Amino acid sequence: MRIAGSVLRVTVVLLMLLCGRRSRTLATGRSLMVLAPHPDDETLGCGAILARRYQGGGAVAVVVVTDGAGNPPGRDAGELVRLRRAEVLTAMARLGIDEADVRFLGLADGALEGLHNDLVRLVSDLVAELGPDDVLVTSAGESHADHAALGRAARHACAGTQVRLWSYPIWQWQESRSLVRLVTPRCEYVATSAYREAKRRAIAAFATQLGPVEDGGLPTGLLRACCGRWEFFHRIPCDLPRRGGSVALIDHVARTDSLQRGSPVRSPARVRRRPQQG
Repeated sequence: MRIAGSVLRVTVVLLMLLCGRRSRTLATGRSLMVLAPHPDDETLGCGAILARRYQGGGAVAVVVVTDGAGNPPGRDAGELVRLRRAEVLTAMARLGIDEADVRFLGLADGALEGLHNDLVRLVSDLVAELGPDDVLVTSAGESHADHAALGRAARHACAGTQVRLWSYPIWQWQESRSLVRLVTPRCEYVATSAYREAKRRAIAAFATQLGPVEDGGLPTGLLRACCGRWEFFHRIPCDLPRRGGSVALIDHVARTDSLQRGSPVRSPARVRRRPQQG
């Protein structure tokens, strides 16, 4: 697939601003859950909206699904998992978000495509436990298999619920055909404004992902798009039948998260309501 150039990105952004609309729902909603396939996607795609909602007194939950051990390649997996988790927590702190509102599920990086039913069950349980009004997830149209798999699973998991489901672009910024498909009337956008510099500092926390592209680093064009004046989201219809999954995976995730946190296995807390800040 042809790599998108800067002129095409600027054109698509202008068209999204023309065809879409400024989102009041996402800017001012009560509770929000962001599903990130890898440690950094939550910040790249949703850093400003997370900071805006949290600092405005809203409730947020960030769920990082995989351990991120696959990138950069050739690194010690255990050390890389520790580094990438620390990077997420640093990024969230720079956005003003409490560590208690971040969850690490620890699934294998690169393995989500073969876990559809399990992911549906996992996301369904998270929605039921955390009770968000809005769920943000990577698009099923992304070229990265983990991103697409999580997007498909979230759509099935949210079917029949009152949750508003939205997708956010990551690798779609980098590929011409996928980028053009972002221009739809379902597009809504939120100004990064006062949170743009905080988002840039948060992205800078991901040192493992900011090396040369040939060593697994993120492309410059993608980073520029993610640091722009707007964050873009697409409303996803949740009209698909719900599908079950494996209880074994849920048990595995609970055990893994417990070991990472150093605490007994327990059900995740609901998205916490925060008092309005003056």
